[in-house]
Parts: sequence; C-alpha cells; structure tokens
Amino acid sequence: MFSNIIVRSTSDKEYNEDGYGFRDDVVFVIDGATGLGENNYMGYGDDAKWFVDGVCEYLQKYLSSQPIETCLSEVCSLLYSEYAKIVKDVNSSSMPSSCISLFREIDDEIEFFGLGDTVGVCEFVDGTYEVLFDQRLVDLDNVAIDEMVTISKERGISPIEARKYIQSTLIKHRSLVNTEEGYYSLDVTGKGLSKAIKRRWKKDVIKRICCMSDGFYEVMEFGLYQDIPSLLDAIEANVDEVLANLCKAQDDDSLGYKVPRFKLRDDITVVYTKRKEA
Repeated sequence: MFSNIIVRSTSDKEYNEDGYGFRDDVVFVIDGATGLGENNYMGYGDDAKWFVDGVCEYLQKYLSSQPIETCLSEVCSLLYSEYAKIVKDVNSSSMPSSCISLFREIDDEIEFFGLGDTVGVCEFVDGTYEVLFDQRLVDLDNVAIDEMVTISKERGISPIEARKYIQSTLIKHRSLVNTEEGYYSLDVTGKGLSKAIKRRWKKDVIKRICCMSDGFYEVMEFGLYQDIPSLLDAIEANVDEVLANLCKAQDDDSLGYKVPRFKLRDDITVVYTKRKEA
C-alpha cells in the first residue's frame, strides 16, 4: 500500500496537457503531446488534453488486477474509435500522444510501466535507486536542441528564439513515433504498448517512488538538487518550495542559455509516495 501521497500539477498554458492519478495501490503521471497540425479536432480545446484525461479517467476506474498493458490497450481502442470518427487521416505526426510513468502494487510486488520521457524514480531501502525513462526520446530531443543551439550562435539569437527554425526536424522526429528507428509512446493506436519499459520488484525492497513529467525533472537539469534522494527529501519536506525553485531557475534562464530547451516552461507534474510499510 502507498502512503503520504504528494501531488502537484501546474501549467502556464490554458490547457495543462499533463495528467495524473493515484490510489493506495497505483500512482501515475501522463505527459500529453499535441500533434503538429490541428489540435482541437475533438472539440475539447486541446486534443492532447482530451487524450490524457480519457486515459487517466479509465485507469482510475478500471486498473485493478488486469495487466497494465491490457487496460491501456482497451482505453486506446475506445479513444481511437472516437478520434477516427472525426479525423479521417489518422497519422503519427498529427494525432495526440503521450508519455506515461506508472507504478502499481500487486500481490507482493511493485511493478513499473513506462513509455517515453516521463520519469519514474524508485528508491530502495538499501539507499540505491533507479531512474526510468526512454533514453531514445531524450536523444532525439537533444538532436533538435543541439540544432537550436547551433542556429542561435549563427544568427545571434537565443536558443529558445531558434526553436521556430527547427520545425522540420521536430516533424521528422514525430514521424518516428512507435518505430524501431525512433521511440515508443502512448497514443490512440496503442502501437507502442508492447515496447514499454517494464520492471518488477518485491515490495519490501522499495522505500519511495515518484513519477515526474519531464517538465518537473528539469530540476535536475538545472542542478537544483545534488541527487535523486535529495530531491525526494525536498519533495516530501515542501513540494511547493521545489516548484518555486524550479520556476525561478527557468525564469532566470528565460532564453535558454543555461539549459537549452524548447520553451520557457513545460507543464510540470509530480506524484510522490512512500511504501506504507517503509
């Protein structure tokens, strides 16, 4: 059983494309990504939010003893049916997608299921820890960011101002979703589910776990905390202070020179918990 659950989610945008959920046996964060074309086919204001909210609601209701992949396959099938009724040309670059980090306690184990760069952190009672995410998506983003930095130097503009010049690279990378040459994600097709990162541990070796959108994990890129245990300590002590520290660092680096990135601030979401027996 999970206890002392701490949750925060915030966005500078009208629509927060992050989602989350928790029960005493499940915690998860889902980080939505808008398609590169029209993003309000579903009349929800934002198709990524429509998709994320649909998945979150389904997981909260139906994720019990059935396999995680089965539950996600069911909701993706339902959402695909809705989406395809309106969007006749369903393609990887235009459809909404997401990354997911999910921990579940089942019997005497805790399992992890992850797709994309949403981060899962598992700290063990012996003091060690694992940080789980898909490095392939991070590597593709880094290729795009390196291109931004090069353009910023050539044109005498900031890295974030250079973002508008790499649209073709971003479209190319989005076209690689759910392929061996690219990365795997959660989208309405459900094609990436079988390629998720999956782990299992005996629950008595687990101390703390945490799910973070990559927007929250920027605290580590800015070097605000020495290591993962220090970050978990800070979240438990005062999660709002952690968020304030992150936002200040982003504001102080508003043009992206210290930490090159696509925008000033991404959606920020964290769900932290302890194993009850710990």
